Amino acid sequence: MVEIEPLRVELEREEDGRVLASLPIETGEEVPAPLKVLFAA
Repeated sequence: MVEIEPLRVELEREEDGRVLASLPIETGEEVPAPLKVLFAA
């Protein structure tokens, strides 16, 4: 089994409709415990 390191991605929608994504991990911001999400098809 492969272990995957979770990443926190923050999304923001701009007034003109663009969507911006950021990863707060790289700027040294505090990162809360990850959510466990399971996708089933």
